[in-house]
Amino acid sequence: MGKTGIFNLIKYSALCILLFLSFLTGCKSPNEPAPASSEYFPLAVGNKWYYSTDGVSRTSDSFTLIDEITGTKTIDNKMYYEVISTDFVSYTISTFYYRFEGNKLLLRNEKGEKIVADFSLNLNDKAYWEENLWVTEKNDDIITFGSTPSMKDWGYAVTYKKGIGMIYSYSNNFGYKSKELVKSEIK
Repeated sequence: MGKTGIFNLIKYSALCILLFLSFLTGCKSPNEPAPASSEYFPLAVGNKWYYSTDGVSRTSDSFTLIDEITGTKTIDNKMYYEVISTDFVSYTISTFYYRFEGNKLLLRNEKGEKIVADFSLNLNDKAYWEENLWVTEKNDDIITFGSTPSMKDWGYAVTYKKGIGMIYSYSNNFGYKSKELVKSEIK
């Protein structure tokens, strides 16, 4: 074998090794999909948020509700992140399913799917999904959505922070309810 043959063999071997390595690095575990798109509500298996609710236990190490992304579930050929919400005040466990479609955060429950946030909206933009919703605050780190339907004693607000998720929510729909982030574990 001459110099040209050896050179071609080395080139071919190097190409095979590079191709094999790129194949290995391109593989992802089927159990842990890539995180969903929005910085304002990072969806990844293992993310966990600890909240105080309705003014209860607002210390840095005390919480009354935990939301944790425990896995994914395919419903109607769409992949959702499964969030288990454990409420230590009412002793309830609820399951929610979230996914993104572009910049829109969608929630799926027994009634179907609904948009709960559109992170592409700008300050004072108004949208209508199930009720009027507008962006009341938006800066480099935070976006707040608010709602004021025709009944003046009813409304809500939800605030999301980049890299963290929902940090505060308030609703006086059928009684005052709030939750405020105490700490988070984001992957």
